[in-house]
Amino acid sequence: MTSDVLVADVAGAVAGTATFVAPGGAMSEVDDPGAAMIRMLAVAQAMRGHGAGEALVRDCLARALTCGAARVRLHTEPQMTAAHRLYERLGFVRDPSFDFTPVPDVNLLAYVHDLGHAAEV
Repeated sequence: MTSDVLVADVAGAVAGTATFVAPGGAMSEVDDPGAAMIRMLAVAQAMRGHGAGEALVRDCLARALTCGAARVRLHTEPQMTAAHRLYERLGFVRDPSFDFTPVPDVNLLAYVHDLGHAAEV
């Protein structure tokens, strides 16, 4: 099982990064054998709103389809509302059953994208 660090490059500068974790990968945060994960998605503040985050998420969804994942999961912080809108626009839905608190005062919200009906990503 694999994990890949993805980099969005704009004119030779790093615009953002994400980590794709294939189902069963050691870096997975959840016990869901059919799920790939997107972890540590970050976009440089100056590059937000230019499509880097969307490109990274779409790349992760394509990788998940290629490796046979049934769904893609991710976690995000409650205050990251722009990211929530992006995820929802790309087909993710909230899954409170996978919310968790890894350390005190850090509450993570879970999202899932079911790939069973994905015609395109």
